[in-house]
Amino acid sequence: MEFDPETKEFLLEKCPVCEKTLGMRFMGDVWCCDNCCKISQNGELIAVDLRQYRQQLVDERYWRHLDLATSLIDPTKEEQRRKVRTSLHADFGAIDDGTMFDFICAVARSIACRVDKKQTWEISAPVLASAAEVIEGWPATFSDLVARDPGGERHHLNHHFRYLFYYVRVPKSLREKMRAIERVTRMRAIGRQAFTTDYKPTTLNVDEYLALTRFREVASGSTSLEKLLALFRANRSVTDFCTSFGIAVPSLLDMTDDRVFPAELFQQNRLLTFPEAAASFLARIVRQRCAGLPPAESVRLPQAVTALYTRGGDPWANVVRALLDGDIEYWISPEKRRSVLETVHIRDLNALQRILALGELSPDESYALPISAREAPVYLRLWPAQITRINKMEILKPPYTRAILGRFASCYESGVSARIRLQLGGQTVSKIQLRKHLLETGINPVFDDAYKRAIWRRSDVNNAFSSIIKACV
Repeated sequence: MEFDPETKEFLLEKCPVCEKTLGMRFMGDVWCCDNCCKISQNGELIAVDLRQYRQQLVDERYWRHLDLATSLIDPTKEEQRRKVRTSLHADFGAIDDGTMFDFICAVARSIACRVDKKQTWEISAPVLASAAEVIEGWPATFSDLVARDPGGERHHLNHHFRYLFYYVRVPKSLREKMRAIERVTRMRAIGRQAFTTDYKPTTLNVDEYLALTRFREVASGSTSLEKLLALFRANRSVTDFCTSFGIAVPSLLDMTDDRVFPAELFQQNRLLTFPEAAASFLARIVRQRCAGLPPAESVRLPQAVTALYTRGGDPWANVVRALLDGDIEYWISPEKRRSVLETVHIRDLNALQRILALGELSPDESYALPISAREAPVYLRLWPAQITRINKMEILKPPYTRAILGRFASCYESGVSARIRLQLGGQTVSKIQLRKHLLETGINPVFDDAYKRAIWRRSDVNNAFSSIIKACV
Protein backbone atom coordinates (compact mmCIF):
# COMPACT_ATOMS: atom_id res chain seq x y z
CA MET A 1 0.00 0.00 0.00
CA GLU A 2 1.17 3.53 -0.69
CA PHE A 3 -0.48 5.16 2.36
CA ASP A 4 -0.70 4.89 6.13
CA PRO A 5 -4.05 3.21 6.97
CA GLU A 6 -4.36 5.25 10.17
CA THR A 7 -3.44 8.79 9.05
CA LYS A 8 -4.14 8.36 5.29
CA GLU A 9 -0.78 10.04 4.65
CA PHE A 10 1.11 8.93 1.55
CA LEU A 11 4.24 6.95 2.36
CA LEU A 12 7.71 8.00 1.24
CA GLU A 13 9.29 5.93 -1.51
CA LYS A 14 12.52 7.90 -1.83
CA CYS A 15 14.61 9.86 0.63
CA PRO A 16 13.83 13.59 0.28
CA VAL A 17 17.56 14.39 0.74
CA CYS A 18 19.56 11.81 -1.25
CA GLU A 19 16.60 10.88 -3.47
CA LYS A 20 17.49 7.21 -3.31
CA THR A 21 14.88 4.48 -2.88
CA LEU A 22 14.41 3.59 0.76
CA GLY A 23 15.65 0.13 1.72
CA MET A 24 15.12 -2.11 4.71
CA ARG A 25 18.59 -2.35 6.24
CA PHE A 26 17.43 -0.62 9.42
CA MET A 27 14.22 -2.44 10.24
CA GLY A 28 14.36 -1.16 13.79
CA ASP A 29 14.79 2.47 12.70
CA VAL A 30 12.20 2.97 10.02
CA TRP A 31 12.19 6.72 10.69
CA CYS A 32 15.51 7.23 8.87
CA CYS A 33 16.98 6.77 5.41
CA ASP A 34 19.29 3.77 5.23
CA ASN A 35 21.32 5.26 2.37
CA CYS A 36 22.50 8.68 3.62
CA CYS A 37 23.09 7.78 7.25
CA LYS A 38 26.33 7.39 9.15
CA ILE A 39 27.69 6.76 12.63
CA SER A 40 29.53 9.64 14.31
CA GLN A 41 32.82 9.31 16.17
CA ASN A 42 30.78 9.25 19.37
CA GLY A 43 28.78 6.28 18.08
CA GLU A 44 25.64 8.30 17.40
CA LEU A 45 23.44 7.66 14.37
CA ILE A 46 23.30 10.67 12.06
CA ALA A 47 20.49 10.30 9.52
CA VAL A 48 17.62 12.04 7.84
CA ASP A 49 14.55 11.96 10.08
CA LEU A 50 11.77 11.05 7.65
CA ARG A 51 9.14 12.01 10.21
CA GLN A 52 9.95 15.66 9.66
CA TYR A 53 8.84 15.50 6.03
CA ARG A 54 5.10 15.65 6.05
CA GLN A 55 3.36 14.11 3.03
CA GLN A 56 0.08 14.79 1.32
CA LEU A 57 -3.05 12.98 2.43
CA VAL A 58 -5.09 10.63 0.30
CA ASP A 59 -8.14 12.35 -1.15
CA GLU A 60 -10.78 12.24 1.56
CA ARG A 61 -13.45 10.84 -0.77
CA TYR A 62 -11.57 7.51 -0.75
CA TRP A 63 -11.22 7.18 3.00
CA ARG A 64 -14.41 5.23 3.75
CA HIS A 65 -13.68 2.49 1.25
CA LEU A 66 -10.00 2.37 2.21
CA ASP A 67 -11.06 1.85 5.82
CA LEU A 68 -13.31 -0.99 4.65
CA ALA A 69 -10.34 -2.74 3.07
CA THR A 70 -7.66 -2.09 5.68
CA SER A 71 -9.90 -2.87 8.66
CA LEU A 72 -9.83 -6.50 7.54
CA ILE A 73 -6.13 -6.81 8.42
CA ASP A 74 -5.69 -4.06 11.05
CA PRO A 75 -5.64 -5.70 14.54
CA THR A 76 -6.65 -2.38 16.14
CA LYS A 77 -9.90 -2.15 14.13
CA GLU A 78 -11.78 -5.11 15.56
CA GLU A 79 -15.11 -3.30 16.02
CA GLN A 80 -14.97 -1.74 12.57
CA ARG A 81 -14.01 -5.10 11.05
CA ARG A 82 -17.05 -6.72 12.67
CA LYS A 83 -19.35 -4.07 11.18
CA VAL A 84 -17.74 -4.48 7.77
CA ARG A 85 -18.15 -8.25 7.76
CA THR A 86 -21.79 -7.93 8.81
CA SER A 87 -22.51 -5.55 5.93
CA LEU A 88 -20.93 -7.67 3.19
CA HIS A 89 -22.93 -9.95 0.89
CA ALA A 90 -23.58 -13.54 1.98
CA ASP A 91 -21.34 -14.73 -0.88
CA PHE A 92 -18.35 -13.73 1.28
CA GLY A 93 -19.54 -15.41 4.46
CA ALA A 94 -17.15 -18.38 4.26
CA ILE A 95 -14.04 -16.27 3.54
CA ASP A 96 -11.74 -15.27 6.40
CA ASP A 97 -10.57 -11.67 6.89
CA GLY A 98 -7.10 -12.11 5.42
CA THR A 99 -8.37 -13.86 2.30
CA MET A 100 -11.05 -11.21 1.95
CA PHE A 101 -8.37 -8.51 1.89
CA ASP A 102 -6.34 -10.51 -0.63
CA PHE A 103 -9.40 -10.82 -2.85
CA ILE A 104 -9.96 -7.05 -2.71
CA CYS A 105 -6.36 -6.60 -3.79
CA ALA A 106 -6.88 -9.08 -6.64
CA VAL A 107 -9.89 -7.07 -7.83
CA ALA A 108 -7.80 -3.90 -7.47
CA ARG A 109 -5.08 -5.32 -9.71
CA SER A 110 -7.70 -6.09 -12.33
CA ILE A 111 -8.90 -2.49 -12.12
CA ALA A 112 -5.30 -1.19 -12.25
CA CYS A 113 -4.76 -3.00 -15.55
CA ARG A 114 -7.34 -0.72 -17.11
CA VAL A 115 -6.09 2.62 -15.77
CA ASP A 116 -2.31 2.33 -15.26
CA LYS A 117 0.08 3.35 -18.01
CA LYS A 118 3.13 1.68 -16.54
CA GLN A 119 3.73 -1.96 -15.82
CA THR A 120 3.42 -2.21 -12.05
CA TRP A 121 1.74 -4.41 -9.49
CA GLU A 122 1.51 -1.64 -6.92
CA ILE A 123 -2.01 -0.78 -5.84
CA SER A 124 -2.75 2.92 -5.58
CA ALA A 125 -5.15 4.27 -2.99
CA PRO A 126 -7.88 5.24 -5.51
CA VAL A 127 -7.72 1.79 -7.12
CA LEU A 128 -7.87 -0.02 -3.77
CA ALA A 129 -10.84 2.15 -2.80
CA SER A 130 -12.56 1.27 -6.10
CA ALA A 131 -12.01 -2.44 -5.42
CA ALA A 132 -13.44 -2.10 -1.92
CA GLU A 133 -16.46 -0.33 -3.42
CA VAL A 134 -16.95 -3.29 -5.78
CA ILE A 135 -16.99 -5.65 -2.80
CA GLU A 136 -19.31 -3.39 -0.80
CA GLY A 137 -21.93 -3.21 -3.57
CA TRP A 138 -21.59 -6.84 -4.69
CA PRO A 139 -22.93 -8.28 -6.98
CA ALA A 140 -24.28 -5.29 -8.93
CA THR A 141 -20.99 -3.38 -8.73
CA PHE A 142 -19.04 -6.39 -9.99
CA SER A 143 -21.41 -6.52 -12.96
CA ASP A 144 -20.60 -2.86 -13.63
CA LEU A 145 -16.89 -3.73 -13.45
CA VAL A 146 -17.36 -6.53 -15.98
CA ALA A 147 -19.32 -4.22 -18.27
CA ARG A 148 -16.30 -1.92 -18.46
CA ASP A 149 -14.02 -4.81 -19.50
CA PRO A 150 -13.19 -4.65 -23.21
CA GLY A 151 -14.61 -8.00 -24.26
CA GLY A 152 -12.30 -10.12 -22.15
CA GLU A 153 -9.31 -9.28 -24.35
CA ARG A 154 -5.72 -8.97 -23.14
CA HIS A 155 -4.84 -5.55 -21.80
CA HIS A 156 -1.63 -3.60 -22.33
CA LEU A 157 -0.25 -5.11 -19.13
CA ASN A 158 -0.87 -8.61 -20.53
CA HIS A 159 -3.14 -9.23 -17.54
CA HIS A 160 -6.41 -11.06 -18.19
CA PHE A 161 -9.46 -9.83 -16.29
CA ARG A 162 -10.84 -13.35 -16.01
CA TYR A 163 -7.93 -14.51 -13.90
CA LEU A 164 -10.22 -13.72 -10.97
CA PHE A 165 -12.27 -16.77 -11.98
CA TYR A 166 -9.24 -18.92 -11.17
CA TYR A 167 -8.28 -17.18 -7.93
CA VAL A 168 -8.24 -20.36 -5.86
CA ARG A 169 -7.91 -18.60 -2.51
CA VAL A 170 -11.65 -17.91 -2.58
CA PRO A 171 -14.31 -20.68 -2.56
CA LYS A 172 -15.39 -22.33 -5.79
CA SER A 173 -18.94 -21.06 -5.26
CA LEU A 174 -17.70 -17.45 -5.41
CA ARG A 175 -15.68 -18.13 -8.56
CA GLU A 176 -18.77 -19.67 -10.16
CA LYS A 177 -20.79 -16.62 -9.12
CA MET A 178 -18.26 -14.33 -10.82
CA ARG A 179 -18.48 -16.40 -13.99
CA ALA A 180 -22.28 -16.21 -13.90
CA ILE A 181 -22.23 -12.44 -13.41
CA GLU A 182 -19.80 -12.01 -16.29
CA ARG A 183 -21.90 -14.23 -18.55
CA VAL A 184 -25.16 -12.41 -17.79
CA THR A 185 -23.55 -8.99 -18.14
CA ARG A 186 -22.03 -9.80 -21.50
CA MET A 187 -25.27 -11.36 -22.71
CA ARG A 188 -27.13 -8.19 -21.79
CA ALA A 189 -24.60 -6.07 -23.68
CA ILE A 190 -24.81 -8.37 -26.70
CA GLY A 191 -28.59 -8.20 -26.65
CA ARG A 192 -28.63 -4.42 -26.36
CA GLN A 193 -26.33 -4.02 -29.35
CA ALA A 194 -28.09 -6.69 -31.38
CA PHE A 195 -31.36 -4.82 -30.98
CA THR A 196 -29.97 -1.47 -32.08
CA THR A 197 -26.95 -1.89 -34.38
CA ASP A 198 -25.27 -4.16 -36.88
CA TYR A 199 -23.19 -5.73 -34.15
CA LYS A 200 -20.19 -7.69 -35.43
CA PRO A 201 -18.68 -9.55 -32.48
CA THR A 202 -15.18 -11.02 -32.54
CA THR A 203 -14.82 -12.50 -29.05
CA LEU A 204 -18.02 -14.51 -28.52
CA ASN A 205 -18.05 -18.08 -27.32
CA VAL A 206 -20.56 -20.63 -28.64
CA ASP A 207 -23.26 -19.87 -26.04
CA GLU A 208 -22.97 -16.14 -26.66
CA TYR A 209 -23.11 -16.60 -30.43
CA LEU A 210 -26.29 -18.68 -30.18
CA ALA A 211 -27.80 -16.07 -27.87
CA LEU A 212 -26.93 -13.33 -30.36
CA THR A 213 -28.68 -15.33 -33.07
CA ARG A 214 -31.81 -15.50 -30.91
CA PHE A 215 -31.59 -11.78 -30.19
CA ARG A 216 -31.37 -10.93 -33.87
CA GLU A 217 -34.44 -13.04 -34.59
CA VAL A 218 -36.49 -10.60 -32.54
CA ALA A 219 -34.37 -7.48 -33.05
CA SER A 220 -36.47 -5.96 -35.81
CA GLY A 221 -40.07 -4.98 -35.17
CA SER A 222 -40.25 -6.88 -31.89
CA THR A 223 -42.16 -5.91 -28.77
CA SER A 224 -40.56 -5.19 -25.42
CA LEU A 225 -42.00 -8.49 -24.17
CA GLU A 226 -40.28 -10.41 -26.97
CA LYS A 227 -36.97 -8.74 -26.19
CA LEU A 228 -37.41 -9.54 -22.51
CA LEU A 229 -38.05 -13.19 -23.34
CA ALA A 230 -34.87 -13.24 -25.44
CA LEU A 231 -32.86 -11.89 -22.49
CA PHE A 232 -34.39 -14.49 -20.18
CA ARG A 233 -33.56 -17.27 -22.63
CA ALA A 234 -29.97 -16.02 -22.93
CA ASN A 235 -29.50 -16.33 -19.16
CA ARG A 236 -28.25 -19.84 -18.44
CA SER A 237 -29.44 -19.68 -14.82
CA VAL A 238 -32.99 -19.02 -16.05
CA THR A 239 -33.03 -21.77 -18.68
CA ASP A 240 -31.42 -24.29 -16.32
CA PHE A 241 -34.05 -23.50 -13.68
CA CYS A 242 -36.95 -23.84 -16.13
CA THR A 243 -35.63 -27.21 -17.31
CA SER A 244 -35.11 -28.55 -13.80
CA PHE A 245 -38.43 -27.19 -12.51
CA GLY A 246 -40.41 -28.37 -15.53
CA ILE A 247 -41.83 -25.23 -17.18
CA ALA A 248 -41.27 -23.20 -20.33
CA VAL A 249 -39.49 -19.84 -20.08
CA PRO A 250 -42.65 -17.85 -21.06
CA SER A 251 -44.43 -19.48 -18.10
CA LEU A 252 -41.71 -18.05 -15.84
CA LEU A 253 -42.50 -14.55 -17.12
CA ASP A 254 -46.07 -15.03 -15.83
CA MET A 255 -44.70 -15.88 -12.39
CA THR A 256 -42.56 -12.76 -12.09
CA ASP A 257 -45.26 -10.91 -10.19
CA ASP A 258 -43.88 -10.51 -6.61
CA ARG A 259 -45.98 -13.46 -5.43
CA VAL A 260 -43.81 -16.19 -6.93
CA PHE A 261 -40.72 -14.35 -8.21
CA PRO A 262 -39.74 -10.70 -7.63
CA ALA A 263 -41.12 -8.35 -10.29
CA GLU A 264 -37.81 -6.48 -10.17
CA LEU A 265 -36.29 -9.27 -12.30
CA PHE A 266 -37.73 -7.34 -15.24
CA GLN A 267 -35.49 -4.39 -14.41
CA GLN A 268 -32.01 -3.87 -15.82
CA ASN A 269 -29.27 -5.70 -13.87
CA ARG A 270 -31.77 -7.42 -11.55
CA LEU A 271 -31.67 -10.66 -13.55
CA LEU A 272 -28.27 -11.16 -11.91
CA THR A 273 -30.11 -12.02 -8.70
CA PHE A 274 -32.13 -14.81 -10.32
CA PRO A 275 -30.12 -17.72 -8.79
CA GLU A 276 -30.89 -16.39 -5.29
CA ALA A 277 -34.56 -15.86 -6.19
CA ALA A 278 -34.79 -19.39 -7.63
CA ALA A 279 -33.18 -20.93 -4.53
CA SER A 280 -35.60 -19.04 -2.27
CA PHE A 281 -38.56 -20.14 -4.40
CA LEU A 282 -37.56 -23.83 -4.32
CA ALA A 283 -37.07 -23.63 -0.56
CA ARG A 284 -40.65 -22.35 -0.23
CA ILE A 285 -41.93 -25.21 -2.40
CA VAL A 286 -40.18 -27.78 -0.21
CA ARG A 287 -41.23 -26.08 3.04
CA GLN A 288 -44.93 -26.01 2.08
CA ARG A 289 -45.18 -29.72 1.18
CA CYS A 290 -46.88 -32.38 3.29
CA ALA A 291 -44.62 -34.73 5.20
CA GLY A 292 -44.12 -38.31 4.09
CA LEU A 293 -44.44 -40.10 0.78
CA PRO A 294 -47.30 -39.36 -1.66
CA PRO A 295 -50.49 -41.36 -0.96
CA ALA A 296 -51.23 -44.28 -3.27
CA GLU A 297 -54.29 -42.52 -4.72
CA SER A 298 -52.41 -39.31 -5.56
CA VAL A 299 -51.45 -38.26 -9.10
CA ARG A 300 -48.60 -36.23 -10.50
CA LEU A 301 -49.46 -32.54 -10.64
CA PRO A 302 -48.42 -31.89 -14.30
CA GLN A 303 -50.51 -34.82 -15.52
CA ALA A 304 -53.50 -33.63 -13.53
CA VAL A 305 -53.20 -30.07 -14.88
CA THR A 306 -52.86 -31.33 -18.46
CA ALA A 307 -55.89 -33.59 -18.02
CA LEU A 308 -58.22 -30.99 -16.57
CA TYR A 309 -57.26 -27.72 -18.28
CA THR A 310 -58.29 -27.04 -21.88
CA ARG A 311 -58.91 -23.29 -22.00
CA GLY A 312 -55.88 -22.64 -24.17
CA GLY A 313 -54.06 -20.37 -21.73
CA ASP A 314 -51.18 -21.13 -19.40
CA PRO A 315 -52.38 -22.21 -15.93
CA TRP A 316 -48.97 -22.66 -14.28
CA ALA A 317 -48.68 -19.26 -12.62
CA ASN A 318 -52.02 -19.78 -10.83
CA VAL A 319 -51.16 -23.37 -9.92
CA VAL A 320 -47.77 -22.48 -8.44
CA ARG A 321 -49.27 -19.60 -6.46
CA ALA A 322 -51.84 -22.05 -5.06
CA LEU A 323 -49.06 -24.39 -3.96
CA LEU A 324 -47.21 -21.60 -2.17
CA ASP A 325 -50.41 -20.22 -0.59
CA GLY A 326 -51.43 -23.63 0.75
CA ASP A 327 -54.58 -23.84 -1.39
CA ILE A 328 -53.57 -27.27 -2.72
CA GLU A 329 -52.22 -30.01 -0.49
CA TYR A 330 -49.25 -31.75 -2.10
CA TRP A 331 -46.43 -34.23 -1.52
CA ILE A 332 -42.99 -34.49 -3.11
CA SER A 333 -41.56 -37.88 -4.07
CA PRO A 334 -37.79 -38.51 -3.81
CA GLU A 335 -37.05 -38.91 -7.52
CA LYS A 336 -33.85 -37.48 -8.98
CA ARG A 337 -34.32 -37.95 -12.71
CA ARG A 338 -37.55 -36.00 -12.99
CA SER A 339 -38.26 -32.30 -12.98
CA VAL A 340 -39.41 -30.78 -9.71
CA LEU A 341 -43.03 -30.52 -10.88
CA GLU A 342 -43.04 -34.18 -11.93
CA THR A 343 -42.23 -35.12 -8.32
CA VAL A 344 -45.18 -33.12 -6.96
CA HIS A 345 -48.25 -35.27 -6.23
CA ILE A 346 -51.75 -34.11 -5.31
CA ARG A 347 -54.81 -35.95 -4.06
CA ASP A 348 -57.58 -33.34 -4.12
CA LEU A 349 -58.40 -32.96 -7.81
CA ASN A 350 -61.47 -30.88 -7.00
CA ALA A 351 -59.24 -28.25 -5.36
CA LEU A 352 -57.07 -28.21 -8.48
CA GLN A 353 -60.16 -27.71 -10.66
CA ARG A 354 -61.14 -24.66 -8.60
CA ILE A 355 -57.70 -23.17 -9.13
CA LEU A 356 -57.72 -23.93 -12.85
CA ALA A 357 -61.09 -22.20 -13.17
CA LEU A 358 -59.29 -18.93 -12.32
CA GLY A 359 -57.34 -19.11 -15.60
CA GLU A 360 -57.58 -16.45 -18.28
CA LEU A 361 -60.49 -16.93 -20.67
CA SER A 362 -58.91 -14.53 -23.18
CA PRO A 363 -55.13 -15.03 -23.23
CA ASP A 364 -53.12 -11.82 -23.66
CA GLU A 365 -50.25 -11.05 -26.04
CA SER A 366 -47.78 -13.04 -23.95
CA TYR A 367 -49.39 -16.26 -25.23
CA ALA A 368 -48.05 -15.41 -28.69
CA LEU A 369 -44.46 -15.62 -27.41
CA PRO A 370 -42.51 -18.46 -29.02
CA ILE A 371 -42.12 -21.85 -27.38
CA SER A 372 -38.96 -23.71 -28.41
CA ALA A 373 -39.00 -27.23 -29.84
CA ARG A 374 -37.42 -28.49 -26.60
CA GLU A 375 -40.06 -26.78 -24.47
CA ALA A 376 -43.07 -28.10 -26.41
CA PRO A 377 -42.96 -31.66 -24.97
CA VAL A 378 -42.59 -30.20 -21.46
CA TYR A 379 -45.49 -27.83 -21.97
CA LEU A 380 -47.81 -30.57 -23.29
CA ARG A 381 -46.40 -33.29 -20.96
CA LEU A 382 -45.76 -35.58 -23.91
CA TRP A 383 -42.66 -37.51 -24.99
CA PRO A 384 -40.45 -35.81 -27.61
CA ALA A 385 -41.06 -38.77 -29.96
CA GLN A 386 -44.80 -38.14 -29.70
CA ILE A 387 -44.32 -34.48 -30.70
CA THR A 388 -42.21 -35.61 -33.67
CA ARG A 389 -44.95 -38.01 -34.78
CA ILE A 390 -47.62 -35.34 -34.38
CA ASN A 391 -45.54 -32.98 -36.54
CA LYS A 392 -45.24 -35.59 -39.28
CA MET A 393 -49.02 -36.03 -39.24
CA GLU A 394 -49.33 -32.23 -39.50
CA ILE A 395 -51.69 -32.14 -36.54
CA LEU A 396 -49.32 -29.73 -34.83
CA LYS A 397 -46.60 -27.84 -36.66
CA PRO A 398 -43.90 -25.41 -35.52
CA PRO A 399 -43.32 -22.59 -34.80
CA TYR A 400 -45.01 -23.10 -31.44
CA THR A 401 -46.63 -20.64 -29.08
CA ARG A 402 -48.58 -21.25 -25.89
CA ALA A 403 -51.77 -20.36 -27.75
CA ILE A 404 -51.09 -22.97 -30.45
CA LEU A 405 -50.11 -25.67 -27.96
CA GLY A 406 -53.15 -24.81 -25.84
CA ARG A 407 -55.49 -25.35 -28.78
CA PHE A 408 -53.88 -28.75 -29.40
CA ALA A 409 -54.30 -29.71 -25.72
CA SER A 410 -57.97 -28.74 -25.83
CA CYS A 411 -58.60 -31.28 -28.64
CA TYR A 412 -56.24 -34.16 -27.81
CA GLU A 413 -55.13 -36.02 -24.71
CA SER A 414 -53.01 -38.96 -23.62
CA GLY A 415 -54.31 -42.12 -21.98
CA VAL A 416 -52.97 -40.89 -18.63
CA SER A 417 -55.02 -37.72 -18.99
CA ALA A 418 -58.21 -39.66 -19.71
CA ARG A 419 -57.63 -41.95 -16.71
CA ILE A 420 -57.22 -38.95 -14.39
CA ARG A 421 -60.51 -37.48 -15.58
CA LEU A 422 -62.18 -40.84 -14.96
CA GLN A 423 -60.63 -40.97 -11.50
CA LEU A 424 -62.11 -37.56 -10.72
CA GLY A 425 -65.51 -38.96 -11.79
CA GLY A 426 -65.12 -41.83 -9.32
CA GLN A 427 -63.88 -44.50 -11.75
CA THR A 428 -60.42 -46.07 -11.52
CA VAL A 429 -59.33 -47.80 -14.70
CA SER A 430 -55.99 -49.18 -15.80
CA LYS A 431 -54.15 -48.31 -18.99
CA ILE A 432 -55.16 -51.65 -20.54
CA GLN A 433 -58.83 -51.30 -19.51
CA LEU A 434 -59.05 -47.79 -20.98
CA ARG A 435 -57.54 -48.86 -24.25
CA LYS A 436 -59.74 -51.97 -24.52
CA HIS A 437 -62.96 -50.05 -23.85
CA LEU A 438 -62.18 -47.35 -26.41
CA LEU A 439 -61.25 -49.85 -29.11
CA GLU A 440 -64.36 -51.94 -28.41
CA THR A 441 -66.49 -48.83 -28.89
CA GLY A 442 -64.93 -48.27 -32.30
CA ILE A 443 -62.63 -45.45 -31.22
CA ASN A 444 -59.08 -45.57 -32.56
CA PRO A 445 -56.21 -43.44 -31.29
CA VAL A 446 -55.01 -40.54 -33.38
CA PHE A 447 -51.67 -42.29 -33.30
CA ASP A 448 -49.94 -44.96 -31.28
CA ASP A 449 -46.37 -46.14 -30.76
CA ALA A 450 -44.55 -49.32 -29.80
CA TYR A 451 -44.97 -48.50 -26.11
CA LYS A 452 -48.76 -48.08 -26.45
CA ARG A 453 -48.49 -44.38 -25.62
CA ALA A 454 -51.57 -43.43 -27.60
CA ILE A 455 -53.01 -39.96 -28.20
CA TRP A 456 -56.82 -39.75 -28.31
CA ARG A 457 -59.31 -37.11 -29.31
CA ARG A 458 -60.90 -35.65 -26.19
CA SER A 459 -64.30 -35.61 -27.90
CA ASP A 460 -64.05 -39.37 -28.58
CA VAL A 461 -63.09 -40.09 -24.97
CA ASN A 462 -65.95 -37.90 -23.72
CA ASN A 463 -68.46 -39.77 -25.90
CA ALA A 464 -67.18 -43.18 -24.78
CA PHE A 465 -67.43 -42.31 -21.07
CA SER A 466 -70.07 -39.58 -21.23
CA SER A 467 -71.86 -40.56 -18.04
CA ILE A 468 -68.83 -40.97 -15.77
CA ILE A 469 -65.94 -38.86 -17.06
CA LYS A 470 -65.25 -35.46 -15.54
CA ALA A 471 -65.54 -32.41 -17.78
CA CYS A 472 -62.46 -30.22 -18.23
CA VAL A 473 -62.08 -26.62 -17.11
